[in-house]
Amino acid sequence: MEISVEIKIGGKTSPKPGQWVVVDVNGKEIPARIRAVMGGYCKLELSKHVYLDGRRTRVYVVKLKDIK
Repeated sequence: MEISVEIKIGGKTSPKPGQWVVVDVNGKEIPARIRAVMGGYCKLELSKHVYLDGRRTRVYVVKLKDIK
């Protein structure tokens, strides 16, 4: 399952905790809030549960270089 992250605030802003982003999960756009940014990774809390890697979850961790 692929999840792509796109920060909805324009420009070259770095992700900050509390910031809302738009996440593309299998073609559906879901709002998510950044919970934490740590050493090259970013923890997201999705606004609703999704099935990722065979489990139902709301928290997802992505690499910062994957953020467009």
